Amino acid sequence: MGFLSHALARALSGAGPGAEMRPIVRTTLLLSPVWTVFALTVLVQSIPGELIPRLSLGLIAGVLASAPFQVFGSRIASDVRHLGALSPLLGTLILVSLLYPPSVYLVGWCLALFLRTQLSPEELRLAGLVGASYTLSCMVEASREEDEWRPVAQVVVAWSVFLAASILIGWIVRDTLLAVELASLPTLSVLAVSLALNVRGRAVPPREPSLGYVIGSVIVAVAALLDLLILMISSVAYYLAVFFDKLLIWSEYGFPYPPLDVPSLLGMLPLMAGTFASGCFWASVGDDLSRAYEAGRDEFRKIRRRVRSEFRRGVGLTLLLSGAILIELTLAVGPHAGWMGYISGPLGASLIALAVWGLRTRVGLEVAPPLAGTAALSLPAWGWEVSRVSADLMLLYSLGSVPGALVVYIYSQLAAFRREEEATAALFLVPLLELLVARWWGVDRVAVGYLLGSGASAAVHLLTAVRMWGNLREELYRVLSYSSHLSYVVEVPRYGGEKPWSK
Repeated sequence: MGFLSHALARALSGAGPGAEMRPIVRTTLLLSPVWTVFALTVLVQSIPGELIPRLSLGLIAGVLASAPFQVFGSRIASDVRHLGALSPLLGTLILVSLLYPPSVYLVGWCLALFLRTQLSPEELRLAGLVGASYTLSCMVEASREEDEWRPVAQVVVAWSVFLAASILIGWIVRDTLLAVELASLPTLSVLAVSLALNVRGRAVPPREPSLGYVIGSVIVAVAALLDLLILMISSVAYYLAVFFDKLLIWSEYGFPYPPLDVPSLLGMLPLMAGTFASGCFWASVGDDLSRAYEAGRDEFRKIRRRVRSEFRRGVGLTLLLSGAILIELTLAVGPHAGWMGYISGPLGASLIALAVWGLRTRVGLEVAPPLAGTAALSLPAWGWEVSRVSADLMLLYSLGSVPGALVVYIYSQLAAFRREEEATAALFLVPLLELLVARWWGVDRVAVGYLLGSGASAAVHLLTAVRMWGNLREELYRVLSYSSHLSYVVEVPRYGGEKPWSK
């Protein structure tokens, strides 16, 4: 979801006809992959129950296996725009084609071992195809040109094709696993063509491609991979913070186990508040941060005040939306909400009050799509047998997702300013505390570990971000100095044989 936020920064800035609708368009597009997943989830509810675990395991394996390659590919695709050299991108594609398939099998093997089950070749193929789609989506967005809307449209179209093809093929073959697998092929084709179109003309290809050029490109990509290794590990920790509690549940009770994993899935809906707040933040400060490198003293003071103000507003927006989602979930379970309902409802109202009056968060039309989307995503709370779903457990997960939403909001900021060490350490607190709670009190209490872990992680993220934005000039110079010495950037002319592109 988050990879669309920065693409909208420039496209949605400025005034003009229909400007008041831009927050709605922005936040709706930010959720486009979520709508796809939700619609696919609704689709699989009508298929035989034995196929749902196979489909879900394949999707989870694909997300986990592709997580580091999403970061790797998107960073290099972004470098192509600045360097005007194709060698990093060529070397990255070669490396990913070599490293990604074994990674899918390794992740699938680890999942199967952890859950004491087996993944079929069909499930592994599905994991590989879906994970490749996520990776290419990130690369397409990162390869954007001056037309900021085009990559957004390309990603939305690709995933719309995925959804439509899944439904259509599913009706024909009556095998949802095969349908999703086949639907991934046109999606990958659309994304691959989009990436090729976006980089065409942005870099000068070599006049005489040779084996030496290919080898040099791989050397450049290996240097880039080593440079981004911690950030890639951080991306894995990011997904583990969401999935690890469910892996613990499935390892104990088998896959799936609705009495525990369904409350976990529904209870993590407040995390979407952080996604929307992150999108609003980058859409507001992206241009300011770009100008800050060359700004004079007076202009820099204004930029720093604006960035700090938008950061505080993002925190307030995260709290406001997560509080509203807490209230929505409490109302969704209705009379089935036990003693936790007396905590979640008032806490949600308190978060809204804190955001509006304490942090003076400006509320606009951008809050409408996430609240409407959450209401739609919480509909299964009525559709499933509520007797099998612990409403108190779901609300306990929701409480843990409030600080989790702050983690989602701040994580992209730490990653952008190369604070991945702090982010990685903080993210690993979530699965660590979940594991400790599961070992001491049992897997049934893993939600307590999620609450403690997300709270500790949010505290580290928040303290690091406050310090980072408080020393903005030093942080900018640190990142600029670091970037100027990146080995894969410095060595492009030497190994790639290309001349840097210039306007």
